[in-house]
Amino acid sequence: MIFRPFDRFVHVLLNIRRQHPAEGIGTALLVLIGPGCAAFNGVLAGQTHHPVTLADVGVVSLAFGIIVAGMIYAFVHISVSY
Repeated sequence: MIFRPFDRFVHVLLNIRRQHPAEGIGTALLVLIGPGCAAFNGVLAGQTHHPVTLADVGVVSLAFGIIVAGMIYAFVHISVSY
């Protein structure tokens, strides 16, 4: 087998072109959904005049966990996010 460093460079370049959009989409969803859920919980608690409970905090944590698990499941074949 002949060693061709240029082939390795092209392979890495193609992987980067696939990985960066996948990482960007995952990060964007994580940043939008997680704090969005927390803000919605805060607005909902403020309008109903009920104190924020541990269950409300658990819902926000669950939202973050679902997004992370979903993005890993969706992009595991592209990115090395696992």
